[in-house]
Amino acid sequence: SPNFFLDGYVYGDLRSPNYVSGSEGWIIRSNGDVEFNDGTFRGVLVAASGTIGGFTIGASTLVGGAVTLNSTGSIAVTADIFP
Repeated sequence: SPNFFLDGYVYGDLRSPNYVSGSEGWIIRSNGDVEFNDGTFRGVLVAASGTIGGFTIGASTLVGGAVTLNSTGSIAVTADIFP
């Protein structure tokens, strides 16, 4: 469906002319989802879940391989990572 603007609102998705899912271009969906290639954030980035650089983000944890860091500052190691 086509996009249109009314009273400062956007109805529909915004996308670049070259948008191909998972490949090129960008999209901002009306449900709040976005897809970009790269990004620079100069402020705070808040996430309740996801992955970044091989780490898994949980609501109160950051997990990378055998190491878990939780929001209280404790670190759990589930394997012998130091020979």
